[in-house]
Amino acid sequence: MVPNDPNPQAGFALLSELADSEIAWLRETGERRYCERGALLVQEGTRIDTLYLVLSGVLSISIGGAAGREIAKLGPGQIVGEMSFLEDRPASATVRALEGSEVLALPRPAVEEKLRQDAAFSAHLYRGLAVVASRRLRDVVGKLERWLEAEPVADEAALARWSEIARQTQQLKARILAAGKLPAETDGAELAASLRAFAAAMDRAIGPDSSETIDAREELGARIQRELLPSFLKASTPAQLYEKPRGYPADFRAMEMIYANKPEGKAPLGPLIDGAFLALPSMTALRSGRKLLQSELSRAADEAKGTPVRFTSVGSAPAGELRGLAAARAADVEATLVEFDDEALAWMRTHRGGARLRLEQESLVNLALAQRRVDVEGQDFAHTMLISSFSDRFAIGLLNYLHGLLRPGGWAWVGGLHPSNPDKTFLAHILGWSIAHRDEDAIKSLFERSAFGHACEKIVTEEQGIFYLAACQKT
Repeated sequence: MVPNDPNPQAGFALLSELADSEIAWLRETGERRYCERGALLVQEGTRIDTLYLVLSGVLSISIGGAAGREIAKLGPGQIVGEMSFLEDRPASATVRALEGSEVLALPRPAVEEKLRQDAAFSAHLYRGLAVVASRRLRDVVGKLERWLEAEPVADEAALARWSEIARQTQQLKARILAAGKLPAETDGAELAASLRAFAAAMDRAIGPDSSETIDAREELGARIQRELLPSFLKASTPAQLYEKPRGYPADFRAMEMIYANKPEGKAPLGPLIDGAFLALPSMTALRSGRKLLQSELSRAADEAKGTPVRFTSVGSAPAGELRGLAAARAADVEATLVEFDDEALAWMRTHRGGARLRLEQESLVNLALAQRRVDVEGQDFAHTMLISSFSDRFAIGLLNYLHGLLRPGGWAWVGGLHPSNPDKTFLAHILGWSIAHRDEDAIKSLFERSAFGHACEKIVTEEQGIFYLAACQKT
């Protein structure tokens, strides 16, 4: 099955349109710049002569001058300055670094000269910038509609065909409001059951297998989001996933919330909604998948029979499965965490739990392009949970990165979500968390097209069949 989103990691929208040689040209031409927290990259109303590609950190985009309102956060892989470049006009927003961040600065004259000389690059770059601009516009329009409580433009014929899901949306909204009036000790089981049923119905109505057009699905999805999002933002986990404070979806804090499974939020509704959300099949599958990985890592350590085993987790903070193993079996395990998020690394340093961990930083762009700067190799096992965040092209790059970490005979483990996930449409439309859902054939194909050169030898799933672990040996 084809993933439900051709480019789940929206931050790579521009890079997805460029050939490998063109990305290499950007890297060679651009200047790496480090921006201190609070540093101003772009001032609204001024002309800029640079495109910026975010390599690490988080940038804030705001409009309205000094007292402006933040409209977006940008993380690794995202581009800044595309509208000024396309229109040759002053910047329409202010851009600041929310934390220490690294960008690749691309001078406008060099890019324009390349555009004149290389017709293919010109076509690819302009298409990529158009895709970025289109996605940004959709995001901003959605925010403005919620701020102004405006109705999204709708295809009335499509809405008429989907009157049933509209009724179910109102029914769920009523049940959420009713739950807030129940005694504090209410366990929320009824609300959790209602949310599970609604997410499954939403997937059938406007999911990737729906016969409706993309536009019709987005219109109805926007209406459902407008009705339900205010309630879900009272719950800690959905709010973290939607707001993306680290500039990318499903950051390490969101994953830790999912794994911890401790409902929190603004009382009285928040904890109840959070509990219902954390009980969704996809959330329970992620927790079961973590236990599955823990058991596989423990088995590998057992089979080593006294010889220290070298494990590396790539972009998988909070990496509780590796921390736990390293703490419990310090003599048997040499553990490394390669992470792209500064804050995730800082969090890991204070949450080692007695584990001896080597912590290394690598940019998300390097991970996706398999351009390794961190000297970690000769590993017995390397695993990542990032595979669902990337389109096929960058997923293959990530597999190539894992391949480079391993010794001959070493094993790569990747975790992801299967197309059978009934919550995928709810996560995408309500919380803006689009994930590539791949079946067994798709996963095998990725490995075959990567440096591994053959299909993975093993795919195991948790009991629901939603979360999978695929294992492939470096021969």
